[in-house]
Amino acid sequence: MAASAGGGAGVAAGGGTWPTETKGGWPDELLPRPAYSHEAVHDDAKRLYKAVWSSTDVERSAAEVLGPRSNAELQQLQQVYRETTQRDLRQDLKSGTGGKLGKLVRRSLLTPVELDAKLVKDAIAGVGTDERALAEVCTYPEPASDPQPDPQP
Repeated sequence: MAASAGGGAGVAAGGGTWPTETKGGWPDELLPRPAYSHEAVHDDAKRLYKAVWSSTDVERSAAEVLGPRSNAELQQLQQVYRETTQRDLRQDLKSGTGGKLGKLVRRSLLTPVELDAKLVKDAIAGVGTDERALAEVCTYPEPASDPQPDPQP
């Protein structure tokens, strides 16, 4: 894979390269970025709490805070939110957001295992089964479950 036009290239584990910085592109989990500092987590938790309880632009604040975060960072944010406010972030956002964006925001706060369980439950609920959704969940490989080839002697 070639490096992006705007930045240098890093060496991937398989010998290929990936861009180390982007210009105008989507953020990528593989790209280096600053750590989610203790202060930033607390600031984000406060910002979400204020947005939920002041009912001003909850959806915008949720998108700006949650959007650029990885799942691990979102789990950390939920924990800090719970510790500082004694409330559940998903429940608070459920009351402040609605429709498809609200569903997306709430599902983004689930761990990968919880999300898979939710998708399976939704796929088999009601009349009929959503085979496409069920097949996607059942056949999508988890990074930790990728079989590693045995070394040949």
